[in-house]
Amino acid sequence: MSTFGAILTYICIVFYHMGNVILLYLDIFMFKPYNIYIYS
Repeated sequence: MSTFGAILTYICIVFYHMGNVILLYLDIFMFKPYNIYIYS
């Protein structure tokens, strides 16, 4: 049962970091050029 808990925790951490990477990707490649187009 402790092994299953460790695997579940690892999966949660991986998905948490994947979510942060996706938000970072959207922030850099989507919102930043969009703001540049607005202010230029």
